[in-house]
Amino acid sequence: MVKFCTDRLMWMVGQKMCSDFASVYGKPFVAGMNVIKTPLEYRNLRWPGKDVLPAPMYKRLYQLECLYKRYRFHNDQFSDADLTSITVSKFISTQVRLANHLFPTSATTREVIRVARCHVKRILRSYDPTEHALWCKFGTKSSIGNPLSESYLDRKVPKGGPISGTAEQAAWFKNYADPDIKSWIGENFSTCESLPLVCVPKSYKSLRTIMPNTTLGGFYTSGLGELISRRLKEEGLDIQRLQNHHRRWVSDFSKTKTHVTADLSAASDSFTSSLVGALVPRKWYNALKLGRILLCNYKDPLTGKMCVMRMSSFMTMGIGFTFPLQTLLFYCLLRAIGDLSSLKYGKISVYGDDLIYPTRIHRYVSVIFPKLGFLLNTDKTHVDDNFRESCGSDCYRGVDVRPFQPEGERQELARMPYLSLLYKMANGMLLRWAPEEIPITLRFLHLEMLRCTSEVHIVPMSYPDTAGIKTSDPFVLPFYLPASPVKWDSRLYAWRFRYLTLRPRRRITTSHWIYMWDKLRMGHLQYCSERVMPQLVAKIYSLGVPVKGEAVWSPYDTSADIIEWIKHRDRTRTVKCRAAGMNTRERVLVPTVTMRLSPLQVEHQEGLASNWSEEL
Repeated sequence: MVKFCTDRLMWMVGQKMCSDFASVYGKPFVAGMNVIKTPLEYRNLRWPGKDVLPAPMYKRLYQLECLYKRYRFHNDQFSDADLTSITVSKFISTQVRLANHLFPTSATTREVIRVARCHVKRILRSYDPTEHALWCKFGTKSSIGNPLSESYLDRKVPKGGPISGTAEQAAWFKNYADPDIKSWIGENFSTCESLPLVCVPKSYKSLRTIMPNTTLGGFYTSGLGELISRRLKEEGLDIQRLQNHHRRWVSDFSKTKTHVTADLSAASDSFTSSLVGALVPRKWYNALKLGRILLCNYKDPLTGKMCVMRMSSFMTMGIGFTFPLQTLLFYCLLRAIGDLSSLKYGKISVYGDDLIYPTRIHRYVSVIFPKLGFLLNTDKTHVDDNFRESCGSDCYRGVDVRPFQPEGERQELARMPYLSLLYKMANGMLLRWAPEEIPITLRFLHLEMLRCTSEVHIVPMSYPDTAGIKTSDPFVLPFYLPASPVKWDSRLYAWRFRYLTLRPRRRITTSHWIYMWDKLRMGHLQYCSERVMPQLVAKIYSLGVPVKGEAVWSPYDTSADIIEWIKHRDRTRTVKCRAAGMNTRERVLVPTVTMRLSPLQVEHQEGLASNWSEEL
C-alpha cells in the first residue's frame, strides 16, 4: 500500500508559499527562507522586525514565521524527552517560585485586593450547595483510573463502583440529592490523595501540563465551574461568546491602540491558596477547596523515578472550575485597578488568561500583577505597537493577519486519509488567503490531490474542511483540475455531489443505564426556564418535581456521549416470523458510543444541496 509522508507535504507547502510571496514582493523579501534546507535551520532562523511594514507585507512575513509553529517534524529541534523535561522543569520552577513568594504587604496592593474582593462577592453572591449540586456532571475527559482511551461513562461510573475521589469528596457524594446515582454506585470509592502531572501537545517547543482529576472531583468541580460561568454571564462575560467578542475588539484596538491585549505565563498555576482566599468569600473558598488536591505525582525526567510534590498552586488545568474561576479573578483584579487609578477606564474583558484592558492602566498592571505572583508574557503582551492578539485572532493596523498553522506531527498516511488532509490544508489556506495570492501553493496541493484520486470533490461552503474543496460556485475551477460531477436532481430540486466523510468507530457499552441517567438529567435541566430563580429550580429539582418552562440550550449537550443502537453482525437471536410461519435469525441491537482515540474511517458519501450558493 502506498503511503504519503506528512513531513514532505508540510515542507513543500512552506517552499511554495515562499515562491508565491517572492513573486509579489521580490526575492529579498524571503531571502532567508531560500537558503534553508532542513526544519532545524528554519527553527534557528531570525526574523526581522515587522512593526514598520505595511499590513499586506506584515501578513505574509508573519505567515512564514508561524507556519510550522504547531507542527513537529521527525527530526525537529526538540525530541519527546526534551519537551517533557522542559515542561516538567517549568512546572516545578513555578511551584518553587510561588512557595517563595510572600503575600503582598504594600498598602496599594492590599487595597487592590480589597476592592477586587468586593467585585468577586458582588458577582458570585451567596453560595447555595443545592444549586451547586444541580449542575454537577460526570465529564467525558480522562480521570484517575480512566485514561482518555477508556474515558467512557460506563467505565468511569460502573455499577457498584469503585470510582476515584478523596475521602472528603466521597463524604460529600454520600449526601448528594439524587438517590438513583447513589444506588447505582453504592459506597464503593477508591481513595486518591494525589493527581498525576500529564503533558499534552501544544507546539514544537513546549507541551501543556494538565492534571486529570478524580472521577468524583470532576463531578464536583464541573458543577462549581458551571455555577461561576452563569454568574459571569450575568455580569456580561458569557464564556460561550467571549471569544467572538475578543476577536472583534482586537481589530479596532490594533488601529486605535487604546487597549492592551495581555497574556500571562502559567496563569492558572500562579494562583496560590492565600491569594484565592483573600479574593473569594469564605463559603465559596471552602467549596472550591473541597474540589482540589494538594499533592501531585510526576515522573522525574532525569532519573525516571516517580516523585510526589506538594503544590503551591490552588488550581491547575484539568480541574472543572479552573477556567471560569481564573476568568472571574483576573477580571475583578483589573476592575479594581481601574477603580483605584482615578482614570476613566474603558472596556475590560477577560477570557481565561487573555486580558483586554485600557492602555492607560497598563503601568499599574505591570507593577501590581508581579507582586501578586503573576508573570506577564512579554512576547504576547502588546501595548505600544499596532499588533493585537486574543482568542485566536491576530490583527495588525485593523487587518486580520492570522496565519495558517497546520497542527500535528509526522505521519505516514494512506491514500484516502492523505486526500482528506489535503482538502483541509487547501480550505484552511483559502480561509486566510485569496487564490490570486498563493497560486503556486494551491497548484501544488491540487496536483497532490490528483496523486490520490482521479477526480476531486467539490462541496458547498457549509461542509467540513475535510469533505472536499469548498467553493461558492461548483463550476469555477482551475482547468487542470478534474472534479467529481455535480448534477441537478429535478425530482428533489437539489444538487447531487460526492464528498468525503470521517466516520468514527463505535464501541459497545457494558451498560447504558448511566448514559440514560445523564441524558435525562441534563434534558430535565434543559427545559428549565432561565426566568425561574436558580435557587428555586435547584430546590424543585431536589424534590423530584418536574419543572415546565422554555427550552434553554445547555452547554453540556455538546460534550455528552450519545448512545446509538446498531445491529451487531455477530450477535443474533431467533424470532418467529408469522408471515412465513417459521423461525428466522435476526441481528441483535446493541448500544454503542464513539470510540476514543481511534483512527477515523474515511468514506465516500453522496450529498444534497437545495441551493448551493446559500449553503453557508
